[in-house]
Amino acid sequence: MPVSRSPRRAFSLVELLAAVMIAAIVATIAISQYRTPGDTAHSRSCELCRETVQTEVRRFTDTTSSSPSSDLRQLTSTEYWGGPLPTCPVTGNAFQLDRSGTVVCSTHK
Repeated sequence: MPVSRSPRRAFSLVELLAAVMIAAIVATIAISQYRTPGDTAHSRSCELCRETVQTEVRRFTDTTSSSPSSDLRQLTSTEYWGGPLPTCPVTGNAFQLDRSGTVVCSTHK
């Protein structure tokens, strides 16, 4: 007499692994979307400050025919900035001038 099998009542290991992987992918996408707007805002605010300082670097270079030092000290004179230079609004780190004459932030490259 043939033995009848009972109906399947559980998931296989492959099905469970597939479900866990799909859940992990969805969670990763959701978390990255949740954190991105704040990170984007921080990067953008730093970029705007760097652009402002970059404008003063160009003005200094046009006036003196030389680039300021990498720590941008010359820009603090009254003629250019007239006070302390802005820093990264997120970390407070000072901006630097790289070899190509571009104002850079050590955090937001």
